[in-house]
Amino acid sequence: MGAAALYYMYKKNQEARQAGKTSEPQYYLSKNGRVYYRERGGRVHWVTPPAGGVQVSPAEASQYEQYQGYEGRDSGRDLIGITSTQ
Repeated sequence: MGAAALYYMYKKNQEARQAGKTSEPQYYLSKNGRVYYRERGGRVHWVTPPAGGVQVSPAEASQYEQYQGYEGRDSGRDLIGITSTQ
């Protein structure tokens, strides 16, 4: 559940890092289709979408409509197999 929100959060984190607007934490996509970050000591924290969803503009949100959790749907694509280039 919430793949759309997680992928949005991941992509925004990557964009902010590339623009030099943030340094910690860096989000990663796992092979099992989840988003996580690591503490400096290496401890993993799994990222979960906020209970109330993520507020974005309709134009920006439409990029994520194929993913599970978009507009509360249970169906759709998960994050397994997505690479950082997609």
